[in-house]
Amino acid sequence: MNRPVAAIAIGLLLLAGCHAAPESAGGAPASGPAARAVPADFSIDLVVRGGSRSGPIAPAHLRGAHYVLFADGSFHHGVAATPSRLPPRTRHLSREQVARLYAELADAGLADVDAGDPPVNATLTPPPPDDALQFLLTCTGWEQRWMFDRTMPVAAAGDEPIATIARHLAALAWAPDTPRPTPAIIPRRYDLGPDPYEVYRR
Repeated sequence: MNRPVAAIAIGLLLLAGCHAAPESAGGAPASGPAARAVPADFSIDLVVRGGSRSGPIAPAHLRGAHYVLFADGSFHHGVAATPSRLPPRTRHLSREQVARLYAELADAGLADVDAGDPPVNATLTPPPPDDALQFLLTCTGWEQRWMFDRTMPVAAAGDEPIATIARHLAALAWAPDTPRPTPAIIPRRYDLGPDPYEVYRR
């Protein structure tokens, strides 16, 4: 290789190195367009828990709930804030919907692996005080796993960045701000006679 060609090659390598996106300590891009690219293994698990005096009459994202988004777009939602159980499947999100959710997560500073807390078992996390809300957000991406545990007074919860993510997830789950009323009509259960298989259980 002659000297001009070698000089050009070295110059291109240095230029590529200057434009490479910086990485965080966890290996994920720290800034630039690459930081907003949705990881192939991106998933979210958000548990919203309210104290005994938080009240059931509140916007959907400030009520007890459990949201789970898998990397394949499967989205689960349940009104019971039980971290140990997977809520029922609600819908399947498109790649565009997942990309918008991840962009909002990045804008809120919650897509940064280094900014998160060490992952813990959410079922062992103590509940919030009586007049507070707790958001347990666990994220997966870039072959990393990180968590945010945020507890705050109910009156101030709506202004927190993590509450905007809960609002986005509640909208994707079609959760209404007004709780659905409990049906007043008790369903009638018909007696279909004796169990035909009872004789085989003896």
